Amino acid sequence: MDKPAPALPPAPAADLAPVARIETLGSEVFRTFDRMREAMLGQFTGGLSPAALTLALQDWTMHLAAAPGKRLELMDKANRKAARLLSHLAALCVDREAPACIEPLPGDYRFAAEGWKKPPFSIWAQAFLLQQQWWHNATHEVPG
Repeated sequence: MDKPAPALPPAPAADLAPVARIETLGSEVFRTFDRMREAMLGQFTGGLSPAALTLALQDWTMHLAAAPGKRLELMDKANRKAARLLSHLAALCVDREAPACIEPLPGDYRFAAEGWKKPPFSIWAQAFLLQQQWWHNATHEVPG
């Protein structure tokens, strides 16, 4: 037959002492954490709503995914830009003063310093400008 469960020993007197009253924190303390998080996130997002940024990215991604013609165009542009950069690299192997394969837009002075006109920095500048142009094409005139 089943044996009865053994009785628990009596609790020590210290466990029965009244619990010290914990003072509740005002809601302002909790709001401070929210404001700190918002300030830190604002530095990362430039003050824009993370939800709005996420929705904009999802919107662009879905429209681009639904546009096979635009994706083929972007693939073609990427291939042509890679060929331009490789052609420029080949020209630099023959002549270190070879002309640039792409020029910055008017008003873009990021690569105006003389150091950007000589390899290896000129190669980085050219690659950056070609990539910037590709991203402009990727983010503009997406149907939908």
